[in-house]
Amino acid sequence: DFIYCSFGRFYGLVVSPEKVVTISANIDAGQPWRRTVGDYNVVYTDWQRDNYFKAVAQEIPNRGRVGIEFDHLPLERLNKLKTVLPNVQFVDISAACMKLRMIKSAEEIAHITQGAAVCDIGGFAVTAAIREGVPEHEVALASTQAMVREIAKRFPNSELMDTWTWFQSGINTDGAHNPVTTRQVQKGDILSLNCFSMIAGYYTALERTQFFDHCDDASLRIWEANVKVH
Repeated sequence: DFIYCSFGRFYGLVVSPEKVVTISANIDAGQPWRRTVGDYNVVYTDWQRDNYFKAVAQEIPNRGRVGIEFDHLPLERLNKLKTVLPNVQFVDISAACMKLRMIKSAEEIAHITQGAAVCDIGGFAVTAAIREGVPEHEVALASTQAMVREIAKRFPNSELMDTWTWFQSGINTDGAHNPVTTRQVQKGDILSLNCFSMIAGYYTALERTQFFDHCDDASLRIWEANVKVH
């Protein structure tokens, strides 16, 4: 379940009929090798600029066609790949890869189902933490901690990374991706909760709208109209 954390360094996955190889930065030492999928892991150092591309050239023959995901590759990096592999024709496979990811295996569906159950636990933790005067960040922390503990229980020997909670109140709910703030919850507030259990890199979410203490008439009319349309 290795998920890379770049911090300005590059990572790669080479897939061919003969092998599956991960390429990782030396700063991560043996962790990618311990957690990776595939046949082996190649580690490059920072001692010389662009060592990453030397590692890529070591694993990919300088001939034929190579598919890469253009939507995940800045132009500068693509040009450097062309420099170290001048005889290769690079082909964009980003859309094809996305289509493949949309079709989940039975194992993935079982995994995602577990993730959804963890998100439910985060949602219950949000509701339990809400009270007048509590800051958004405290509500979010309660949810995130509950989910992390549940993941640790369901998936022993797993990496615990990137599970988190969005919780917005009042005016802060106007944008879907507004950050958590220190705003205190007030009576009559509309509340938005988004619980994300990121288990082994799989995104699962619980998204709900709530009102604290009471719902004003105007909001209730909109709510009922949405329910009717739904």
